[in-house]
Order: sequence, then C-alpha cells, then structure tokens
Amino acid sequence: MQNLSLGKSNNNIAQSGFTLVELVLVLILLGILSVYAVPRMFTTDGFSEFATQQRLISALRTIQIKSMQDTSSNYCYRVIFDTSATPAIGPSVAAHVDGNQALSCGNTIDANASEYLRISEAEFSDFNLSLLASDDGAAISYLEFNSLGQPLSSGGRCVNACRISLSGQSTTHVCIESEGYVHAC
Repeated sequence: MQNLSLGKSNNNIAQSGFTLVELVLVLILLGILSVYAVPRMFTTDGFSEFATQQRLISALRTIQIKSMQDTSSNYCYRVIFDTSATPAIGPSVAAHVDGNQALSCGNTIDANASEYLRISEAEFSDFNLSLLASDDGAAISYLEFNSLGQPLSSGGRCVNACRISLSGQSTTHVCIESEGYVHAC
C-alpha cells in the first residue's frame, strides 16, 4: 500500500520574485532614461525649426494661391523676409488701389496680417532661430508670386530654386522651385 501523509510535502516550491541583481539593473536603466530621454521629451529644442518650417510652407502656399486666384495684374502678392538681427517673415503691407501695382507691393511686413501668414520677431527670438533667404546663393528680401504661381524674388526668378533656411539647434530649409513648387528640402 501507498503511504499517504497529510502533512507538508518535501517537494521544493519555486520562489517567485526578482533577484537583487535584476532590481539594480532596472534602477540603473531608469536612471539613464531619466537623465537623457525624459528632458528631450518635454522641451521644444530641435522641434521649433520643423514647426516653423511647416508654418512657412503654409504661408507661402497661401500667398501663392491668392496670387493665382487674382488674375489681374494690378496687385502684388509678396512675402517679406526680414533677415536682420531680429528676423521676421510675413506678407507685405498692401494697399490694393485699382491700377496701382506699386502701392500693393510694400517692402515692410504687414503687422495686421493674419498670424498664420507671418512669423514674428518674438517667435524667432523665443525659439532662438535665425533666417537666411537666398536665390541661387544671393540674399533676397522678398518673394512674390505671379498669376501662374511662379516665384519672383528680389534677385530674379528662382531659376535654381529659392531657398529659405531656418537655423537653431538644427537647420531646416524650404525650397521654392522655378515653376512654383513649395516644399521642405
């Protein structure tokens, strides 16, 4: 007959839990993440350039579409690039007087323009960004679009693409091709 006992068995019961080595490794990994990864997730460093790039693309495309919808030759659709120590980007101050194109092509940024069409000095300062606008290597102060959506810069026709560079912790570029394609490059 078999011996049946109702007491404790002599079989080893497996222990569940973590060893001290495993706990120390997890704590070390969490420490490394907290020092390097977490601060990057909660700051805008390096991301402001890309956000500003997308805003600039949107503003340029909006001005371009406006110029293509208005087929009269009496108005100017211009974006001013102020590359001074306090840079800014925005549409020109425009006085759309019938038959007077010169009045519709101002050389200063319209401070009353919608915010989605301009990037102010304060934003450049807050994000610590600098601006460089060029047409085939030559600095430009404005970019306007004709009724076909083609760019005309203060330096010419953007034959080899006009390029706007936004620099901070990283550098992003917006290119405007000679036929009017506005894109990140």
